[in-house]
Amino acid sequence: MIVGNFVDFIEGHYTILIAIAIILLLVVVIRNNSIWLPKKDIMTSIRKMIRWILYISILLFIVLPSMNIPVVRKYIGDSTLQAMDTILKKIPYYDFIIDHKLVFFIIMLFVVPLLIYLARENKSEPIDDDIPGRDFKQKRDSFCDLLSVQLRTIDIETNWSDHFFTPIDAEVEVDHGIGKRKKIMELIKAVRQDKKTKVFLLIGDPGSGKSVALRQLCKELLQLKEVHKTGHIPIYINMREWALKESWSKTNPPTVDQLHEFVKQTLRDSGDYFAKEFTELYFERLFDAGYFFIVLDSFDEVPAVLDVDESSWLIDKLSEIIFTFLSGSHGSRGILSSRPHKMPTRKFQAKTKLEIRPFTETKIIENLKKSPYYTKTLEKTLFKDRRDLIPVSATQYQA
Repeated sequence: MIVGNFVDFIEGHYTILIAIAIILLLVVVIRNNSIWLPKKDIMTSIRKMIRWILYISILLFIVLPSMNIPVVRKYIGDSTLQAMDTILKKIPYYDFIIDHKLVFFIIMLFVVPLLIYLARENKSEPIDDDIPGRDFKQKRDSFCDLLSVQLRTIDIETNWSDHFFTPIDAEVEVDHGIGKRKKIMELIKAVRQDKKTKVFLLIGDPGSGKSVALRQLCKELLQLKEVHKTGHIPIYINMREWALKESWSKTNPPTVDQLHEFVKQTLRDSGDYFAKEFTELYFERLFDAGYFFIVLDSFDEVPAVLDVDESSWLIDKLSEIIFTFLSGSHGSRGILSSRPHKMPTRKFQAKTKLEIRPFTETKIIENLKKSPYYTKTLEKTLFKDRRDLIPVSATQYQA
């Protein structure tokens, strides 16, 4: 009797129950990008299954029932509803699904939550039996602190202060294979919000703010609350430091292994003995598992690139191996920056290209106001009498 009454209740209220279930599941899925976005692992098919179940459920239990509401029917019109019904009936298994709505309710109630649990991103920390006394999380946090100190040291050496930082805009060009889509966004926001792109290419003129913006991005990602949330570690590498004892040639070209070792050695040298030890123990595991966001700055300033022209085979080869390094079978992601002069060739096959836009007058004024020398008279003189100095003011604090 109790079971019968429960089934009758479900059959009589399934629309409301399913609508609530769908909303709750969508909240869970959208909040967890690792479920909603496909990844190149064995969970991809499960993630696709979740999406299709949700799509079908939205159609069956939210869209279609709402069409029977008198106000909706009046607004849409019976002829439109009949046309839609004709189209829907052409969908394979449509009648079967409609006739088995109760089965879908059970799937939504039990199966989908199980699939979401199975498809969740594995946030567990790497196994750490190497150094007793400190767990991995503590060591990771200490390593992130060292990386933050390194970035602040660069700021001191370049006479830079975050007080002068003004967000810069970039034209974001995404290649979908069948066409390109462009939009204007703040550079850091564009990178942080893009969870799909594995490899970015950043292009900007000298003094446009590439290096400052990339270091600012790393500082934001290195905040411990951010690291605890994502588990990801940003690594800032200046390519101008990539100098080898032996010269590259067509018979002895640069290799992915050399770049891999350069990045790893830079991390070893980023702090004290602890940094070296942490890198030796965890770099390969973290790199393969996708816990790094690798920032390679100043492609055009690689020492060997400075000595060649834009048409050199070396630029083409470096473009190829850097892309291979960032886009390999490992899970980590990365970004490469360069000036337009001697920029990477088409061998660097990044799907998302970010091109820094010139400062607007509003941002120039915003930037100038951060200077202790700012006055209204200076602003008036700049924009009325000495407009030739505007390009200089746009790069003064973004070099």
